[in-house]
Amino acid sequence: MGAAKGVIRRLPIGLDLVYDYIPVDIVVNQILVTGYHISDKSSSKISIYHCTSSTCNPFRWASVKDQVNDYLHKYPLKSAVWYPHLKFLSSLKLYKLSAVLVHFIPAYFLDLTTKIFGGRPILVRLHTNVWESLNRLEKFIFSEWKFNNPNVQELCQQLSAEDKQLFNIDIKSLQWPDYFIHLAQGVRRYLNNEHPKTLPAARKKNSILFVVDMIFKIFLLTSIWMLTSKLLGISTTSSILIIPILYLIFRLL
Repeated sequence: MGAAKGVIRRLPIGLDLVYDYIPVDIVVNQILVTGYHISDKSSSKISIYHCTSSTCNPFRWASVKDQVNDYLHKYPLKSAVWYPHLKFLSSLKLYKLSAVLVHFIPAYFLDLTTKIFGGRPILVRLHTNVWESLNRLEKFIFSEWKFNNPNVQELCQQLSAEDKQLFNIDIKSLQWPDYFIHLAQGVRRYLNNEHPKTLPAARKKNSILFVVDMIFKIFLLTSIWMLTSKLLGISTTSSILIIPILYLIFRLL
């Protein structure tokens, strides 16, 4: 949801690593089916039923990285506070460097605006909490964790056609790109209570936020350019080459 709101713009991710994501309805269905199955068995043997996707339908961010922003703009939030644009970074150090520019600077600006209008500023605190937690999470973010689930696969085969329809636990049938399309729509409808009828207004606001985002970037680049020129003691005309260099740095971040 943070990405759809425009406040989360960078993620430290290993694009080609397998991430063990699982839709919540699969989790709920498996709890119900497994509970019923265990209660119906007379064996005292302890069975393990891993609710997992890593070995039977592995998800890699590389499979959707080119579509994620399309989904965010096709189903934007009317309640977005900044233009959504998500970019994946391959290291925590690169993420933290980028976060200063694209998370904290806008967060201070938006929190100040919110405070002026009598609201409760939360973005700086949010990004600070994320920043502090990432050091503890780095091992998990940039490592693959794979779990086999043969018992679940066997259980899935034992279900009747009707139960398979009512209590789907077959993660193999999931298409991850389709899942993210539904996810973007679900975030709008159920997490933000935004009716599909508000989509035209949300798209109009998304276009406005795009212009605001571009103006902010130009302002930021110009400010850094002028500050650098002043610190180096050279004229802005002489230091004009700083602009494309700064732009390339921003593109990397």
